Amino acid sequence: MLQNDDPETWTKKLAFCVRFLREEEICVPQILWNEMHRAVGDDVDHRDICDREWMNWADLDSRPFMLYLQYLTFRDLGDRHRQQEAFDGLKYIASSGEELDKLYHGETFDNLLGHCYELEGNVQQALHMYRRSQRFKPRNNAANHHIARLERDMNQ
Repeated sequence: MLQNDDPETWTKKLAFCVRFLREEEICVPQILWNEMHRAVGDDVDHRDICDREWMNWADLDSRPFMLYLQYLTFRDLGDRHRQQEAFDGLKYIASSGEELDKLYHGETFDNLLGHCYELEGNVQQALHMYRRSQRFKPRNNAANHHIARLERDMNQ
C-alpha cells in the first residue's frame, strides 16, 4: 500500500482503527465502556506518561468492530443466519494466526469475541477469550472487569 500513490486504492483497500474518546462513551456499545475505564486496583500506577491519555479511549481494529456491530445488529433484528455469519467471521479471525497478526488491538478483539460468546450463552468460552486477552495484556485491560463479573455471577 505504501508504494501505491493512487488515492482510490487507499480509500477502497485501507481501513484505519476506530477510536472512541471518553466523551463519546454514550455512543458506543456498553461493552466498550470497560475499555474506557479499564483500570482495576493499582493498574493506573503502572501507566507511563504515554499511557495516561490513550488509556481513556476505546481503540479497535475496524474489521472486527464491523463484524461485532453486525453481530449485535442482526441479533437485535432476530436475523439468526446473518448474526451467525458475523459471529463466524469473528471466530475465523480468532483462529487464524495470519489474521491475528494483522490486529493492532488484539486484547480488545478478544474482549469483543468474549462478549459474543456471553450473548450466545457460552460462559466458559467467554472466559477463555477474556483470559486470552488478559494474558496478552495483564494490566489496564477491560478483560479484568469481565472476568471478575463472570466469576462473581457463577459463584452466586
